Amino acid sequence: MKLFDALLQEISERENHSKEHIHSLESFINSISAQLLDESFYPSIMLKNLLDKYLRRAKYPMEVAIVGQFSSGKSTFLNALLSKDVLPTGITPVTSKVNFLNYASEYKLKVTYKSGATAFHDIEHLASFGDQRESIEDVKYLSLYAPVEMLKEISFVDTPGLNSQSSFDTQTTNTVLRDVDGIIWLGLIDAVAKKSELDVLEKYLPNYANKSICLLNQKDRLSEIQVQTALEYAKVNYKNYFSKIVAISAKLALDSRIHQKSHLILAEKKRFIDAMKNHILLNDELNINSYFSTQIDKHNELINTISTKDYSHHLDDLEDSNILEVLEFIEEVIRPKAKESKVFAIKKDLLALCDILIDEYKRVVGVYTELQEILETSKEAFHKEFENVNEEISRSIELIKVQVDDKIQEHAHQIYANIKPLSLELLKEKKTLLSSSVIKESYQSYLLDISTLKSVETKELAHTLHTLTQNTLSSLQSHHKSLESSALLWQLKTQKIQKIREVASDIEYTNTKQFASSLYEHTLNDIALHVNNFESETKERIHKLSLTMRFELAFEKSIVQVHEDIDTMQKNFLKDPQNSVINSIDESEIVLLFKEHLDFNYLKRELDKQSSFLHSCTKTYLQNRDETLDEKI
Repeated sequence: MKLFDALLQEISERENHSKEHIHSLESFINSISAQLLDESFYPSIMLKNLLDKYLRRAKYPMEVAIVGQFSSGKSTFLNALLSKDVLPTGITPVTSKVNFLNYASEYKLKVTYKSGATAFHDIEHLASFGDQRESIEDVKYLSLYAPVEMLKEISFVDTPGLNSQSSFDTQTTNTVLRDVDGIIWLGLIDAVAKKSELDVLEKYLPNYANKSICLLNQKDRLSEIQVQTALEYAKVNYKNYFSKIVAISAKLALDSRIHQKSHLILAEKKRFIDAMKNHILLNDELNINSYFSTQIDKHNELINTISTKDYSHHLDDLEDSNILEVLEFIEEVIRPKAKESKVFAIKKDLLALCDILIDEYKRVVGVYTELQEILETSKEAFHKEFENVNEEISRSIELIKVQVDDKIQEHAHQIYANIKPLSLELLKEKKTLLSSSVIKESYQSYLLDISTLKSVETKELAHTLHTLTQNTLSSLQSHHKSLESSALLWQLKTQKIQKIREVASDIEYTNTKQFASSLYEHTLNDIALHVNNFESETKERIHKLSLTMRFELAFEKSIVQVHEDIDTMQKNFLKDPQNSVINSIDESEIVLLFKEHLDFNYLKRELDKQSSFLHSCTKTYLQNRDETLDEKI
């Protein structure tokens, strides 16, 4: 988004100094395009085409529309501006379609149909496509290209009369008025401010006075006094519609401009060149030299005739036609406004384009931000849940530890309770001075009665530990399912995301949908693995604990040990009764013995209130989960 901020600032600064940058508009557009079309943006074809369109628009000559009611002499006037009979003229309404007049190195006609199809034709076919007397309903507009120097800087739009028979063409004219740089309204001088004309002006031109000029045509039909009267009347009635009002004669202007020496000489040169080309293409090379010689002589003769002939009366007619005032208005009023308007409009469009792209990229960024928030929220929620889980583990482990101690005491007591006193006789030799004899002597020993010994039940203890582990696992799984549910809802929504504006990046949206489609594989699966790892680790640790089996083995080993201890004391006593005794084994000794066989220190570590194996596994899960979430975010 930083690039967009910089672009917006640059466009705004240029917009504030548009007059200084009129001539650098193309380079400015190229500069903006280079940034917007950076490959890291994955720019769309539509965006490239639109920026190309702005560039073409910057290069386009200004457009001036010729408007008026039919039979006001629009085509004749336009021919006068171009100094050539380019457009057909007639008594009946002739221009039925909008004609765009543009520059090209040769004459050609492009027909654009309502279907969008286009076709090129020879210029001679113009009348058949633009004549209201012909059935041309499928034609949308015509583009006429001509090698006329003026068209390099000004494109003209010849419109149907606003009282045209076709409502479609009248609507097209209305659209043209909105988009062109200048408007030349042509009316008849002897029909100034007729109600029908005022109605048309009020309907179509009230918003374009700053770029419009009114021409009252056919001034050559009235006296000077009548012309002045018509002008004064027009200025009163047309003041809301035009910047300037001029009386002209399109007929005088056309005749005088066609007969200017420069135009006649240029036309002759073009005729001569075309004749040479056609002869070379169509005839044998053997005839070229003689043909060239004849044509050159004819050409020189015509040029000489034009150069020596007096055309001064045509210059008078040119001035009297007032066509020069029209050209002056175009040059001094319309052209400067058109340049400023073009700069303003293009930069305004570029600002709007940046806003559109920002909105589209914000949509894409917003999608990822939404997923990021889901992951971060899950992380925060689990940290809170983790505290509860840890507290529950600590409480339960402490209870289990107490139960383990109880079970140890119960097992030791079982053994101790089954140690029975046993009276035995010992044969001793009794010696006197004269003789020796064997006597019986009683002594106290002990017997571990295993007939009634039975290990204390510890399955409930193991079950409690297993249940605690499963509850902890269920808590982790539940939280992960909650994350999965939120993420999959995000996925369903994101897989359907579509760009709103055509200029937005197709690749960016495609990448986003592909990312969403593989969400589980590249995001959720790694987090789910930590849940599975926790389950595997706790199962392994519980299996290693094996409380039931551990107690059973410790019980059996303790029994054996007690039995061996009693047997050892008895053997020692029999060997050396004077220095040996047989003591009863104390219950506390059996507890210590049982703990030793139980590997109590290991159990103590695994069942510590604050650092049990379950605490350890849960903490490892939390750390791994946090690292994965941070990586995914």
